[in-house]
Amino acid sequence: MISQTSLQAFQKAWTKLVGRRLQVYNKIQELGEASNLQLSISLNLPINCITPRTHELEIFQFIECSKVDYDPSNKFNTKVIFWRVRQCQK
Repeated sequence: MISQTSLQAFQKAWTKLVGRRLQVYNKIQELGEASNLQLSISLNLPINCITPRTHELEIFQFIECSKVDYDPSNKFNTKVIFWRVRQCQK
């Protein structure tokens, strides 16, 4: 059972998921996990539209770091953050 205050906090936070944030969140949910570059490619948006949105989603605790690893989409062979939808904690 969810407490009333937790439900209110969730509803308030959920209202922040609009526009690009919602697009990015939905794409991460669809892919399971993704780097900013993978999200950029999947959504056909410039990376500078993705990175601020993943940062905001992390601050609002909608997503979390899944792992830090090499991204096959990245031609520079550097490690990047892979994001996943944050699991509710009991």
